Amino acid sequence: MRITRSNLAVAGVASSDQKEPALNRVHLDPDGSTVASNGSALLAVGPPDAERIAAFPSTDHEEPELPEDGIGVNLKTVADIKRNLPAEKRIALQQTAITRCDQEQIDLLMTDGTQAKILSTAPMRGKFPYWKQLISSARGRATKARICVNRRLLIKLLRALDEACPDRGNFTPVFLEIGDREDALILRSQNYETRQRAVGLLVPTAIKDNGWLDESEWEQEVFDESSSKPKPKAKVKAKRKLKVKRKPKIRRKTT
Repeated sequence: MRITRSNLAVAGVASSDQKEPALNRVHLDPDGSTVASNGSALLAVGPPDAERIAAFPSTDHEEPELPEDGIGVNLKTVADIKRNLPAEKRIALQQTAITRCDQEQIDLLMTDGTQAKILSTAPMRGKFPYWKQLISSARGRATKARICVNRRLLIKLLRALDEACPDRGNFTPVFLEIGDREDALILRSQNYETRQRAVGLLVPTAIKDNGWLDESEWEQEVFDESSSKPKPKAKVKAKRKLKVKRKPKIRRKTT
């Protein structure tokens, strides 16, 4: 399994409460997805395109299959992986490969093309919630209004809204009123100290040919409630070997 920098971004919504070990982690799914949740928000990132990451220079390590229920990686290890990814932005290098995965240890290999490094960590115990079922169920009940907005402008607006209506004991509601593709997104909130109201508006972003983002095969599986239910035990697949490009020197670090 390959884990890209994008896959690691899910850690941003993981629970910081160590008393919630099922959520205080990044979950690695056997299908190549990474998922994290704090109980209220959940983010999943699908597996990368094999052709885009094929140039990953690796040593002669086997790439093991993950357990059928997936496996958990602690947030400290995720942060270590981010720090150890090379500064060079080549897609082929902005990833780590799992070279060992069992009940005792997970080994994650990364390289800058000349020198390899392995981070080792113990897998987290306990099961992560059935996240595909959660997403498919929520989407099935969602309204059909759809709007596409500029993500960075949305983040900028939310930050300004958060400054106008600051946190009150982790109670930070924002009320969204969503129009159709040609309507605006309305965001409403309240400053509970001054009793001021704040209203934000974000116009839709232009979509080429007025199209909509097609669902990928991975998304179709996630949104399909029948496929998201726990499956019976599958046969163990054969291990896949990482291709040998070169044999860089390897440094090992345990977290």
